[in-house]
Amino acid sequence: MKLRDQIIESEKQLIDAMLKADVQKLGLLIHDSLIFSNYLGLLITKEQDLESYRSGDLRMKRILITDLQMQEYGDVVIVTTIKELQGHYQDQEFNGTFRFLRTWKKVNDSWQIIAGSSVALS
Repeated sequence: MKLRDQIIESEKQLIDAMLKADVQKLGLLIHDSLIFSNYLGLLITKEQDLESYRSGDLRMKRILITDLQMQEYGDVVIVTTIKELQGHYQDQEFNGTFRFLRTWKKVNDSWQIIAGSSVALS
């Protein structure tokens, strides 16, 4: 499978895991030393991200990718996407468009997210 196809498949698995709140699958896709800056500028660790799904605080209802671009650097791939998100966080409904920047790294024959950020577009 071509590298681009591997990353697109990893992105699809990520979305599916987020929609299903599949903490086990998310745990495999996210590196233990994740650095993620959310749209509020807060740094989020892997454990904090997983706990938001585990506790039910974060429930994704809809994720629609409207743009995906990537740049390959050997065993590291930078991906930027625009996503329309709809869901609930701590019983507050959200619905908006966000740009995500993710860094995927091949670790033990699997792709994992090592860094990322998000910015609200609307």
